[in-house]
Amino acid sequence: MMAGLLPARRRQALGGGLCRGLPSDWWDTGDGGNRLALAICRACPERDGTVCRAGQRDDTPTGVIRAGVAYNDRGTALPLCECGYPQVDYAGGTVAPCARCVVPQVPIPDRQEFRARAVRLLLAAGATDEEIAAEMRVSVRQAGRLRIAAGVRRHKHRPAGAATVAAREPSRSAARRCTTTERTLA
Repeated sequence: MMAGLLPARRRQALGGGLCRGLPSDWWDTGDGGNRLALAICRACPERDGTVCRAGQRDDTPTGVIRAGVAYNDRGTALPLCECGYPQVDYAGGTVAPCARCVVPQVPIPDRQEFRARAVRLLLAAGATDEEIAAEMRVSVRQAGRLRIAAGVRRHKHRPAGAATVAAREPSRSAARRCTTTERTLA
């Protein structure tokens, strides 16, 4: 438990509202603790409608929260935003979402395109499948799949950039076909 904060039952036994012993900054309009202060005020047994009997009488509250109502510096009651905080910048008219509620419009890249671009950059730098796997934290097999999805095919046993058709000795089956064809022609 934080120093200076008393449990609700103990505060009630001492007399006064639920706010007794809590940081007073929470009740200053615009503080980060406003939402909690509003919730405490709404549940307080010392609240009588819009009148708070817990502290000193305040007939014209300005810039504070009293009895679950937030007031601006001119003493006007502030509406609450969807997130539960008082709208400090409210000047009348329609209630718009506050800065906490407005989500910035950030473009979210397509994951597959992002990974394909990363693989292409690694391949351009000369990375092997093992290096791609280590960099992207995937298995070597998955790195090969990512490389293929990025449009780069590479044979397993040939170095990068090697020709796909290489001069090699014919396989046994090809050698048999050649000898069989030569016998038939003779």
